[in-house]
Amino acid sequence: SENAVQNEWDNFLDEKGLEEGFDKEKKIFIGVGSAVTSVDMDHEQFITARTTAFKKALMEAKASFAQSFAEEISSGALLSSFENDKEGELVKLAKSLNLPNVDKYTPTEIKQGDIFTENIAATASAAVSGAAILNIFEGGEKDGYEIIVGIVWSPNLASLSADIARAKYKSPKVKAGKGMKEIINLKDMNSLISKQGAWVHINENGQRIIVGYGQAGVKKADSKKWFKKNLKMAQKRARLNALNHIKEFVSTNLSVNEMKTTLDAS
Repeated sequence: SENAVQNEWDNFLDEKGLEEGFDKEKKIFIGVGSAVTSVDMDHEQFITARTTAFKKALMEAKASFAQSFAEEISSGALLSSFENDKEGELVKLAKSLNLPNVDKYTPTEIKQGDIFTENIAATASAAVSGAAILNIFEGGEKDGYEIIVGIVWSPNLASLSADIARAKYKSPKVKAGKGMKEIINLKDMNSLISKQGAWVHINENGQRIIVGYGQAGVKKADSKKWFKKNLKMAQKRARLNALNHIKEFVSTNLSVNEMKTTLDAS
């Protein structure tokens, strides 16, 4: 049967001229993951189940990205995309990923690629930190409520993640984007409810910023007093989820094998 959620993801990629995996010309990776929850949408626990499904789909996307990243290093495709590297991007990437003994390599040695090929697992694991949400599609399907999460990685995102982690962030100016009130439009609840995870936006000053989106369900209550307490607890959980997503963008410590183990156990 036709999967409407999968079709939305496929149509989005077509419209943007993107494809899953590594785009050598654009120097970006796109990973995707999906998860399904069988909890009914009108159930009290639906928001919690939906959030759990999102996290599982995100982990799957990161695992597929890391595996693809490692394969592209092994095949030489990633390094060959930097053949005409006049801006020192490859050196910057090695330092952004904080590869083992990176300071002991000269720029020329780094451009030869040994630091990457000798540390494939470490490189792939480190790169996951700079992966941000590309888009999310979700909806009811035959087997339950499905969420598809697409993530994107680029050398610029890796550099952004590393600079924030080192508290040395100075965003290079790009074309001006939207103001915060437009990025986070509190009046557009449909747009907000569809967002989870860490998204990278460009603000009105042309700076890249990270916005973490988190959600949590509110437990039912028999009185207004208890409902207010439950609401505050949900707000705290949602805020914690949002902060954790930003933290994971800045520093993801799970290896590829650990991500797969987490997925298998969930």
